[in-house]
Amino acid sequence: MNDFQQILAQLAQWEKENKWSESIKLLEEWIAKNPKHAESRFRLALLYQQTGNLLKAVDAFEELARLTPNDAVVYQNLGVLNYQQNLWEKAESAFRKAVQLDSNYAEAWYGLGKVLLKQNRPEEAAAAFQASLRWNPDFKQAKKALQAIPLKHRPSMKKRMRIGFVTIWFERGQAYVTKILRDALKDDHETFVLARTGGVYGEPKLEKKGVWDVPNLTTYPEYQIPGAVVKQWIDDNQLDLVIFNEEYDWALVMAAKETGVKVITYLDYYKEDWKPYMAMYDGVICSTMRTFQLVRSFCSAHYVGWAVDTVLFHPPEEIPPYTFFHNAGWLGINYRKMTPAAVVAFDAISKSIPEITLFIHSQAGLDKMPATIVNIIKENPRITYHIETVPAPGLYHKGKILLFPTKLEGLGLPLSEALACGMPVIATNAPPMNEFIRHGQNGLLVNVARTETRHDNIAFPETLVDLNHLAEQMAVLARDPNLTREMGIRARKMAEEELSYSGLREKMEHVLIALFKSSDQRK
Repeated sequence: MNDFQQILAQLAQWEKENKWSESIKLLEEWIAKNPKHAESRFRLALLYQQTGNLLKAVDAFEELARLTPNDAVVYQNLGVLNYQQNLWEKAESAFRKAVQLDSNYAEAWYGLGKVLLKQNRPEEAAAAFQASLRWNPDFKQAKKALQAIPLKHRPSMKKRMRIGFVTIWFERGQAYVTKILRDALKDDHETFVLARTGGVYGEPKLEKKGVWDVPNLTTYPEYQIPGAVVKQWIDDNQLDLVIFNEEYDWALVMAAKETGVKVITYLDYYKEDWKPYMAMYDGVICSTMRTFQLVRSFCSAHYVGWAVDTVLFHPPEEIPPYTFFHNAGWLGINYRKMTPAAVVAFDAISKSIPEITLFIHSQAGLDKMPATIVNIIKENPRITYHIETVPAPGLYHKGKILLFPTKLEGLGLPLSEALACGMPVIATNAPPMNEFIRHGQNGLLVNVARTETRHDNIAFPETLVDLNHLAEQMAVLARDPNLTREMGIRARKMAEEELSYSGLREKMEHVLIALFKSSDQRK
């Protein structure tokens, strides 16, 4: 029997007749001929588990994990099986992997809580049960388990810490990443910022007004910060934890560690020559699954996902005046945002769809663009190139559809921001863009024509879109306002459900719990 649909029909019949050994034999024979068939392996593993053959079930799920390493359900089952055999460390590892892959997996959080209780770690268990209830408030077992934990162990889950951030601090994506992490933690902990002076096109940049005017802000007039300055800042503010944002000065990291505080980093970009130094950090927080999978084998990595302020970023009250919106930012190294591609594709389809328009919001002038692209912009009256530095929520209200054919992103803040604004997104079909954009649901993905290694050896390749396919996907939404509207509704819903500050706050709290296991870590 070679047709798996026929096998499924046979298994369904045998299940009614309780013919478990026949079912197992049939699946084993199929897998012997089709070793990479994931569904048959999953069904076989469940049958082993159902019939009490736990060792074979574990082997089957472990083999399936190698075959489908991003399947949270596989790790959930491995957690349950190891728990049933009192293998607490293995069970914990499996449950943690499940929630890293799927942060709203209530059953996996519950399983993690149970195994943490078995290891006499009630504070961490309480946090896991709370996470389970966050995603499934009606989960009776999780409620009962949380209520059984003495109250004295629950408050410590929210121990107020003094957390410092070392970062650039002005209108740039990297600074906003730090700000979002700070904002996610500021209600539960006291936060401090050491703002170094960054720069764009040789011009120093440091902001202290508007959204950048936060409590406990210390500024430094240069990008390079002496270790002694960081040490003094840590000591003056009695910090428990320092969070860097992709720090390349390893001597500075070491200086912070010499004070005795915990030191972690946010990471989305990565270079291979950083690898020997990553173990210096007590933890590495990753906003994308791509980065997490890349570094998790050689450092203490935590996948926390991301968040967007859905109050600040929201759908416009009036119909946006432009069809497409492109956030060019500072244009990036070698036109990283692929603004030239956006211009060329729009110019091509505008000839056959005369009513469409494009609004480009840039922080850099046309003098930074190629001459051919400047000519197109000047000659096409339906392209608006707007130069201005605008604080959040920016100018998303100008367009109906975000055009994001970027060739390299660590995180890609415009993705989450546009989704929160109810905008479908046309983006490059490469990570991390396709971690946020689900083709046909909240946007459209564009084929990659070729990949290139960037000159600075960032571990992620540049992914250059197929210009023809980009134009085709733009035309699909430009010609179908109903589809654009439906995708926009789903985009906003996704942002509300999967990119909430409460979710990021909860995940960051688990990182802190892993770092600080005793009741008082102050030196």
